[in-house]
Amino acid sequence: MYTGKTLVVASGQDPAGLNIHKEIIQKLGMSKVGEFEGYPVMKHNDLLLAITALNSVEAEHLEKHFKVEKIIFISKHESKTGKPCLTVHTPGNIGLEAKHGGRPGELAISHPLCIQEALKTLGEEAARIGLGEYQVSLEATHHGPTGLRVPTLFIEIGSSQKEWMDKKAASIVAQAAINTSYVDNRVFEAFVGVGGPHYAPNFTRVTLGGRLVGHIIPKHHLEDITQEILLQAIKKTVGCVGVILDWKGTPKNVRDWVKSYVSGKLGLAVVRCTTRRKTL
Repeated sequence: MYTGKTLVVASGQDPAGLNIHKEIIQKLGMSKVGEFEGYPVMKHNDLLLAITALNSVEAEHLEKHFKVEKIIFISKHESKTGKPCLTVHTPGNIGLEAKHGGRPGELAISHPLCIQEALKTLGEEAARIGLGEYQVSLEATHHGPTGLRVPTLFIEIGSSQKEWMDKKAASIVAQAAINTSYVDNRVFEAFVGVGGPHYAPNFTRVTLGGRLVGHIIPKHHLEDITQEILLQAIKKTVGCVGVILDWKGTPKNVRDWVKSYVSGKLGLAVVRCTTRRKTL
C-alpha cells in the first residue's frame, strides 16, 4: 500500500496522460518508490504519481493499492469537433447508463476547491505560454470511475492526437495537477451546477470569479434528473450549500422543481448564475 495525500494517475493506454506524466516528473524530480501494474510509482513529498494498465474510466481499484486524500486523473479528452481544449471535471454517471466506466446513476466525490485550482492554473499557464487556441473550461459530470471513496477529478487535453502529443499542453496540465495536489482541507462553500451545455461556460466563468462549483448536471441530462440523483450530487460535492442554476440553460419547469425540492424540502440555497449572483 502506497500512502500520500494526492495520487496523480495516467492510463498506460493514453498518450496524453503519459506525456503529462513525463512533464510532472521533469518538473518535480521525483523518486521511484515501487511499481504498480508494471509501471514505476514515483513520489515527491506527499504526491504519488502512477500509471494504471486500465483505461482511466475503469480504474475503480486504485484504493486497494493507494491510501490518499484525493485522486487526480491526467488524461486525453475526445470530442467530435476536435477543438483544442484543456478541461476539468468530476466523474459520474447521471443517467441510467454507464457506457464509459463506473456504475449507472452513481457519482464520484467532487472537490470544488480542487476544480477551481485546476481550472485557474490551466487558464493562467495557457496565457503565459501562449496557447490561446486552447479553450479552457469545466465540463459537466460524466463517465467513470464512480466508486472511489475520495474526491476525484479529471484534468484533460483535447481533442485529437495533435493536442495529445503537444508538449506545451502537457506541461500546462502537469502544472495544474501539481498545483491542485497542494489544495488543503480548508472549509468552503460550494454548489452543484444545474443546466447549460456540456462545456459549461457560465459555470466556468463563475468558478474563475470565485464561486465554487462541484458536480454539474447539464441540460441534456435534465430528463434524467431525479430527487435521488440531485441529492447524491449535493452530498458528493464537498462543502455543498445548495444549487446554482444556469438560468437560460434550464427549462422553467426544471427550475421550479429544483427550487421547490432544494430550497423547500432540503432547506438549501438556490442561486441564479448571473454576474450579480442573484439569490432566488
